[in-house]
Formats: sequence, C-alpha cells, structure tokens
Amino acid sequence: MKMFAISILRIFLIVLFFAGIGINPSFSQIQGELQLHQIVSSIEGLANNEQQQLISELTKLFQPVISQESLDSEILKNTSAIISAGIFEDGSINVVSDIAYKAYVAQRNGAPAAYVRDLSLIGLSTRITASQLEKAAKAIQKLMDAQIDPLVTEEFISYGIYNGWKGDTIELTADGLLEGVASGLQAKQLALTLIISIDQEISQKSVSVIVDEAINYLKTIERKKPEARERQSVAYQYLQNSIAQGLPRNVADEVYYTAIEDKWSDETIAAVFNGLIKGHQKGLPPEKLATSIFIGLAQAGTTFNPQKVVEKEIQFVASTEKKRSKLMQKDESKYKRKPTPPHFSQMSYLQPKPKPEKPSQPQYFNSTNRSSLNQQLMWQNVQEYLGPPATPYRWGGASRSGIDCSGFVRNVYAQQGIYLPRVSRQQFLVGGLVTGYLQYGDLVFFSKYGSAYQVTHVGIYLGGDKFVHSSASRGVTISSLNKGYYRLRYKGAKRVLN
Repeated sequence: MKMFAISILRIFLIVLFFAGIGINPSFSQIQGELQLHQIVSSIEGLANNEQQQLISELTKLFQPVISQESLDSEILKNTSAIISAGIFEDGSINVVSDIAYKAYVAQRNGAPAAYVRDLSLIGLSTRITASQLEKAAKAIQKLMDAQIDPLVTEEFISYGIYNGWKGDTIELTADGLLEGVASGLQAKQLALTLIISIDQEISQKSVSVIVDEAINYLKTIERKKPEARERQSVAYQYLQNSIAQGLPRNVADEVYYTAIEDKWSDETIAAVFNGLIKGHQKGLPPEKLATSIFIGLAQAGTTFNPQKVVEKEIQFVASTEKKRSKLMQKDESKYKRKPTPPHFSQMSYLQPKPKPEKPSQPQYFNSTNRSSLNQQLMWQNVQEYLGPPATPYRWGGASRSGIDCSGFVRNVYAQQGIYLPRVSRQQFLVGGLVTGYLQYGDLVFFSKYGSAYQVTHVGIYLGGDKFVHSSASRGVTISSLNKGYYRLRYKGAKRVLN
C-alpha cells in the first residue's frame, strides 16, 4: 500500500513538472520515468547523491525510448544488475549510465541478457557501441551453442571489441568461424587466421570476402603466396607444441601474430618458440622474455642469427630476474611486515567469531601460519601486475597487456604450482570455505551484479581489510573490503593453500 501511494505521488509530481513547462507527457514517458526511479532505488549501497545523478543521467539517455514506448520490465532487471556492477567496479556515473542504456538497446534488439551483462563492463575500460554489444552477445550465443571452445570464443570476441571491429564485422567473422568449423577446420587456427586477415585487409576488402578467403585459405586453396601459407602452417605447429609444453596461451598467440605480420622465416619462428619454452622451463617470466626477444629481433638488422639473438635475450632476462630477486629479498621487510592500521585489524561483518582476549596485531602482506604459501613469490607476482603502470583490465585477458579478475588470480596462483579454473564462479568451488579470520592469500569472492546473482568477481586477500584484484575501470589495483559496494556484495572466501 505504501509503495502504491509513493508511485501515485511520483506520477502526480511528474505530471505537474511537465505541465509547468508546457509539455503534455505520454503515459509511457511517465511510466518510464518511474521505472528508472525504481531500478535505481533497488540497487544496494548507493548514496543519495549517486541515486540522483543516476536517475538524471538515465532519464536523459532513455528519453528517446520512453517517449515512444514503455520500458521492458525483464530487460530492466538486467539493466539494474549492470548498473550495480558498474558502480561496484568504480565506474563513473556518466559512463555507467551510458553502458546501461546501450545494454538495454542491445537486449531490446534480441541480444541474450547473460552475455550482454558480461560484455557491457568492457565499456568501463574501452569504448563500446550498442551495436558491438548486441552483435558480440549474439555471436557468443551462437559459438557456445555450437560448442566452440569457450576460451577460443572469449579470446576471439574480446579481440574484436578491443580492436574496434564494428558490430557487423564481429557478426560476420563469428558466422565465418562457425562455417569453417562445421566444414572440419580447427576453431583455434581459423580464429587466429580471421583475426590476422581482418586486421591486414579490412581497408581493402569487404568483411565477407576476407572471411571467405580465410576459410578457403585454410582449406589449402591457393589464394596467397606459397611461402606465406607455409609460414602460417609452421607457426601454428609451433604454437600448438609450445602450449602443450606449458607456455601460456596468450604468449604463444602473441608470438604467432607477430611471426605472421612481420613475415618471420621458419628459422626465426623455431628459434623464438623454442627459446620461450626453454626460458619458461627455467622459470623466466614468459611475457617479459617474449617482449625482450621482440626488441632483440627488431634491433638485429637485416642479417642475423635468430638462435643467437634469442639466446642473448634469455641470458639478459635471466640476469635481470636474478638482480630483481636479490632486491626483493633485501627489501622484504619493507613490504612483508608493514603494519595494518588498527581499525582494520578485525572484520566483524565477515568474521563473526568473538575477538580473542589478546588479539595479535595482524601483519600486512604477511601471515606466519601459511606454511605452504610462498608469500614473497606471491607478492612479487602481484607487484608485476600492480606496476606502475598497472595492468589494464581486459575481458578474457590473461597477460600483462590486459587481464580480468579470474585471469589475474589464476596467473598468480599458477606461480605457486596451483592451477585454478579459468572463471571466478568455478574458482569458488576450489579450496575450503573460510569461516574464521581471513589470511594473506585467501581468495575473496563477490557478486557484482547483486546479491541474487552467483559469484562474478574474485580477488586475493592481502591483510587488514585489503585485497588485490583486476577492476574493470582501474585495472589491477588494491581495494578495501570495508567499502560499501564490496561489503554488500561479498559472497565468501576460500583457502586454497594452508
């Protein structure tokens, strides 16, 4: 009854407002205004000023829609979740509102809600259009229905969005991927071929022609020079072999792209992939070594021995890592025993156990009872991503060039010899549930879309109330669990290593 009375009052006030400025609003416009008010007021943790700003921005953006038709209540539920996630990810009110409107338009045009929800937050780190959002969500649905490898699907669609492919380009290339796989081609190889072909030829040819040529190219029809076809075949074989031997997939992909675009010889392709495998087995950071090798090759001139260049870069990276390790050991006390501010020493809202009579002062980035966790190595790995510069957020990313929350956690834990699943909701199924005090290295989980949704975000607890994670708006960063958005959307913690 109370809500009904409030709704009537709102309608009355809106009618008075429009009457005062000489406009006769339609019923759909009045109803739309009320619906926008309702979804904003349903989001937990918003301050009054944030609510007012959101309502103002959303009303302006949705004006073309609500002036013509009533808003779809089911789509608005998903829109509310997207706004909740955008605020959780520290997006500005203007950007979050813009994303919410584009997501609504994409869903109104038939894009599946779940994939729109996942893709929309890309808009916090790079520009995304409603068309890209719509076409990408529909493409993911098709590829998943066809049981294309989810990692290939995610990498393929992510690449298209971050590299500015138009919505129609994303749609056509996804259809081409489906067509090629249905004819017997490997999804991974065709996806890589389409990415390279689009980037190289989009200014000269239509997308349809490029897609057809890429498919026919992999079916061994002679459309390019024989040496180019041979180069791609050799590079792909080394890519598969290197991944099988433990080289991170994102690094292998980057080497493959570079080999094709820079027209490496077979000898260079072999030397680089073999060198990366060798360096990886020695414990050298693959991304850092790959970057060093790329620079070494670029500086080598026109005539060089690729094996010597690669070996030189392996020695260089090994020496810098050795020096870095010594510095880390020397400065260990500076980061490992930094005291936590007293008011962050307990987290009563997460840990209902009563305080001990004489609580010990927690240590920032340190926990003496974690016997199987290499704390120094974990913090060293975390710092790699924190920068400066901080590693930017990238949906589906798993490297220093761009990474998402679960990719970041997975990479850090891989250095501990623990290989977690790829997505946060699967990572939440690993390890033991933490029922007491959180400890350094625990995984903390959240539902950024709201309490009604499953786990959608993960970070690594550092001490006090701090955790490190990849934020869609800021990249890899350290945040406080005491912040309202995080506290309200906290789902629990898991301990993978004791």
